[in-house]
Amino acid sequence: VGHDFVQSRGRLAAYQRQDAMLLATLPHALEVVFTFKTNANAGRFGPLNQGGLVARKLPFRHQQKMQFFGSRAECRGNFRDAGELVFLCHPRSLAAFALPCQPISTGLAPSFCVASPAMKMGILGFSGSGKTTVFNLLTGLSATVGPGGDRKPNIGVIKVPDERIDKLCAMYNPKKTTFAEMSFVDVAGKAPDGSGVALDVGLLTHVRDTDAFTLVVRAFDSMMMENAPSPAADLKNLDSELIINDLAVAEKRLDRLARESKTEELEGQLLTLCLAHLENDSPLRTLDLTEEQELFLRGFRFLSQKPALVLVNTGDGTDGIPAEVSAYAADNGMEAINLCAAIEAELAELDAEDQALFLSEYGIDAPGRDRFIRAAYHKLTLISFFTTGEDEVRAWTISRGTPAVKAGGKIHTDIEKGFIRAEVTPYAALMELGSEQAVKSAGKMGLEGKEYVVQDGDICHFRFNV
Repeated sequence: VGHDFVQSRGRLAAYQRQDAMLLATLPHALEVVFTFKTNANAGRFGPLNQGGLVARKLPFRHQQKMQFFGSRAECRGNFRDAGELVFLCHPRSLAAFALPCQPISTGLAPSFCVASPAMKMGILGFSGSGKTTVFNLLTGLSATVGPGGDRKPNIGVIKVPDERIDKLCAMYNPKKTTFAEMSFVDVAGKAPDGSGVALDVGLLTHVRDTDAFTLVVRAFDSMMMENAPSPAADLKNLDSELIINDLAVAEKRLDRLARESKTEELEGQLLTLCLAHLENDSPLRTLDLTEEQELFLRGFRFLSQKPALVLVNTGDGTDGIPAEVSAYAADNGMEAINLCAAIEAELAELDAEDQALFLSEYGIDAPGRDRFIRAAYHKLTLISFFTTGEDEVRAWTISRGTPAVKAGGKIHTDIEKGFIRAEVTPYAALMELGSEQAVKSAGKMGLEGKEYVVQDGDICHFRFNV
């Protein structure tokens, strides 16, 4: 695993004039290029970009794009020579890659290496809603704010604050501390002009690979804006634009399937269902789908399918979330929070003692960034488990409900392949008793099997044999 890219190589047995298929189960869809390298000195990989893999001037015999079917990634090729199967992905785009490859007919599963990219959140809103101020608040950066700001996307990565990591570090005094990460992409919006159009279609490509959206709506008066704040109307317009964008994607794909007489296949049936839902002005996040169908659709990167948070940017002295905003968010599968970005920006510049006084004066229970991250984790059903020791204390982000064997695979594929048991120490028990040995003596340390569902805050040590 390198700093700039992730690479893995594995031998592929010779295939004599027969099709080979790589079948990889991925946490979510991603864009990569599948390459077949015919010899060890065939060439070097070109630069990688943020959206996935870029390979240029490569003397590969086979270079094909993968096709994605929800949780499955598939690429077929007629491989007649022995060689190496090579995948390169930028860490920000990587969900998983599999090597070495075996024919599906053998029943041998591919070997997986799962990276741990930062959760990626897109920030959308009308110009003047304060979304770039929110971006600066969350990331600590100083992107240009105000209507007519930079048209290029603002990108920032933060360490997810977690006081549990701080307490574990005080206990273990590790050489290295690794927090979970979250990245943000802020794209410019259009000023409210009565048309209801907020998003620049050309800029939406920068947020298609995000895990979720934050829709920022203005609930404060501004001398720079001609119109009075209308957060509910802005929210509805933002959501409608996501729906319209998805309609275009679904119609285009269905047209192609119709030309190929494939509309009766699973893909065509599911897209027809989505199209009807979108035409009813309903976002795909509210469509009742099975887990398999939902994973299947992720390959299309529909915007209205992504989980969404509504952030109501309030003015000084404004409390609460407008009832109409709360109702619309609840009816359309979203969660709403409120903060005053201007006040929070002032708060972020204070030291800890002054921050506490500031929060008390305004009746705020926690800084806006902390409340936002809690809401994002809740909406995306994410939790953290920890690995501890003298070398490193580290937070690992997983989905709620993940079994122990998959959580171990998050750390290294060998753990998942050779999983034996997981030693699990509840965080609360460790803080209460002061050491892992004391927890074990008290009978509160568990030896758990593959199917144990990892809980938020669990401290895990995995036993495995490969």
